Amino acid sequence: MGRFRNILTAVVFASAISFIFAAAIHSLEEPLERDLTTYGYIGHALLSGEQLYTDLWDHKPPGIHLAYALAELIWGYGQHSISFIWVLISILSIFQVYLILDKLSGWQAALLGVVYYTLSVNSIHLEANQPNTEIFINYFTLISIWALVQVPVPQNSNLHITGWAMGVATMFKPVAFFVLIPIVVYILLRRYSVDKRLTYHQFLQSSFTVLYPLPLLWGIMFGYALLLGRFDDFWDVLIVYNNQYAGNSLRNIWAFLTHPNYLFPQALTGVWLLVLQGFAWLFVGSRRTHARVPHYFMLLITLGVLFEIGSLGKSFAHYFQVLVPVVVMNSSLLSYYVFSEMKVRSRFRILLSTLLVSCTLGTMINLQIDFFKLDPIEISLEKYKRQFLDAREIGQEIKAITAPDDLIYYWGSESGVYYYSQRKSASGIFYNLPLKEKRNSQKEALNARLLADLMATPPDVFIWNSKEGAIENSHLHDFVSESYYLLGNRSNFQIYVSDPGKYEF
Repeated sequence: MGRFRNILTAVVFASAISFIFAAAIHSLEEPLERDLTTYGYIGHALLSGEQLYTDLWDHKPPGIHLAYALAELIWGYGQHSISFIWVLISILSIFQVYLILDKLSGWQAALLGVVYYTLSVNSIHLEANQPNTEIFINYFTLISIWALVQVPVPQNSNLHITGWAMGVATMFKPVAFFVLIPIVVYILLRRYSVDKRLTYHQFLQSSFTVLYPLPLLWGIMFGYALLLGRFDDFWDVLIVYNNQYAGNSLRNIWAFLTHPNYLFPQALTGVWLLVLQGFAWLFVGSRRTHARVPHYFMLLITLGVLFEIGSLGKSFAHYFQVLVPVVVMNSSLLSYYVFSEMKVRSRFRILLSTLLVSCTLGTMINLQIDFFKLDPIEISLEKYKRQFLDAREIGQEIKAITAPDDLIYYWGSESGVYYYSQRKSASGIFYNLPLKEKRNSQKEALNARLLADLMATPPDVFIWNSKEGAIENSHLHDFVSESYYLLGNRSNFQIYVSDPGKYEF
């Protein structure tokens, strides 16, 4: 049996890794979404000496920008380095899924989890085939779960690992905190169930051990900003703007949990059966007789993930990527429970578990067939229409007509214009989303800063996206009309240059 297990495990992992590489290669030339080109552009600018939040405006914590900067150091500045990030984190994640499920239920459920995770990790409906912040949050959340299931009652060493993993996760997106809360609840409940003589001091000590990395990491970040005289820049973006952007988190969570169209969005197409089984396990799992970890552990983790999604108050498809690890694990546990423990005749157990696994795999394999039928351009069009394809095309055209040291500025939200042109923006506010956000109390100040930046370091090329309205109605109109000439139009992009004799299409 041990030999069969080893061979099957090797085959499953080899197949999973090969599949991940095949999926990455297949979509290697897909135009990148704006979040990714923003991280790529900022990562490159950081390596060039620019300062995040002071020079470069973005409202994500620094974890994602540092990850992209590290990828550039290893693999270079280009789209291939972003694909390598996705491959690396996806492979590391399937190992974590295996290790967790092997502890929770055994190697059979663990291998099933690896298959499920591999077949869902690149869902185009979830926009999951490119490395947004969610893929990192998933990986560090899996590390924290792995640390907690190593022993029946988490010890201090487990709590330290969990705390640091979740602390790092918040450096990619602060909403990871909503998973940390149920983790603390589980730790306290588990320790109390084993030793009811625990004192308040011991409860506080356990809580502190898992919680301290989060304020420590954020304290170090803001302390660093304070020492450099940049505290206000960090605070205004990471705290003030993000609070305005998301709104009331508790109200958002309530709306999310009470509206089926939020809880079951179209983004989950292709993994519906996985999700339904994952939720079913929350009700069925308490019947297990040989649970190595109490059922309420996965119940609390799943609720934390749902709070994490709902707290943002928006329903962007990629937000739901954080649901994949928990529904994969829950579904695998459900299938193995039906196969091995359900109190019916063995032939019915085998039949029902086979039906569950077959139907789930069938829908997910169909998802992959649809994925591989599309070429990279079609994948982008399926997910985003022409938005990011146009951004890549105009970026490449700007690269062709400009010199490497030319400054450009693009009025629009598609940061791919900078990433694909590999040209530096004349302002650190290089996309206009915060300049248009109605809830942004600093909107006027940012628009004033943008104009000041452009006047101080005039771009050689100015690109206006006509989908943003007429340039004549913009506060930048006078600046452009006084110093620039219209070189030409490309689709909805108007290209202005300061020296018409220098540039030509």
